[in-house]
Amino acid sequence: MTADCEWNHEFRMQNEIIRHLKDTDTSNLLLYQDTFSLPGRDRDRDHRVLVFPVRGPSLSSPHTDRMSMATRMSAAKQLLKALESLHRCGIIHGDVSGGNVLWDMVPLDKYNTATKYKYLGRPKKAALQPGAWKAGELVSEAKIPQSLLRAKVYLSDFGLATDANNQIMNKWRPTWGYCAPERMHKFPASFAGDMWGYMCIFMSLYFRHSIFDRGLDAIVTALGPMPKEWKGLKEKPEDEWYDQNMRVDTKEVLERMFKLELADVSTAERGHIISIILAVLRYRPGERLTATQLLHHPSFKAVMNMYCP
Repeated sequence: MTADCEWNHEFRMQNEIIRHLKDTDTSNLLLYQDTFSLPGRDRDRDHRVLVFPVRGPSLSSPHTDRMSMATRMSAAKQLLKALESLHRCGIIHGDVSGGNVLWDMVPLDKYNTATKYKYLGRPKKAALQPGAWKAGELVSEAKIPQSLLRAKVYLSDFGLATDANNQIMNKWRPTWGYCAPERMHKFPASFAGDMWGYMCIFMSLYFRHSIFDRGLDAIVTALGPMPKEWKGLKEKPEDEWYDQNMRVDTKEVLERMFKLELADVSTAERGHIISIILAVLRYRPGERLTATQLLHHPSFKAVMNMYCP
């Protein structure tokens, strides 16, 4: 990255987070350990490289489905605490998604190369395409065995993070399937937008699949019409998204999900999960619970006491 490059933003935001959270628990945030520069194609441009500790695959990987409900709910609690720490120091993550939360894994530092290859396989490499400005190789992603993963999780990727008190409108949007509806209507990033992404992760951890992969169509099917004053703010909208005559009972939608997918869950647990979801999945950002409020929500505490006391 160059000093004036937008991709250098992550380095600046990580430094802001480290500065703000120096007296706070950052154990669930993936922060860089070191940095160095490599010469770029142009002599006056260097690429900054951030060095991170080795972590496992993301929550979006198939590994997550193999985790127990207790482990998945523990991950949900850890992530919410990480967001609370971030929000308390005035930092909006901007892209809270399953792909940006990583599982911990057993450290491999003490093992020799042969043992690492035994667990991870030998690196598969391919030469860069002809015509690249510099010779090099692409290395395929390592396949991490389930046995190496641990229950701790880390919130990563601060490339879209912003200071809530000094926001610059970012042209980039959060990951599809986790993007809050107001962000698709040209609203700026916010703590509430992070909480929408968090709840999408919470639901995918609980139900073992993504909920809003179809974007606004899926959101409207579950929550009903969006605020009428939003109409006209999004490019290529569908009129039915804002049809105030549409009637949707979100609680009934969630009840049907339980009957189809988790019919054996107790009535009490079902009620708590629905209460948690309804407290955050609201169109108007100001109506969503904050990270701190959700951590202290009676239903959230009840579910966490069931699975990770």
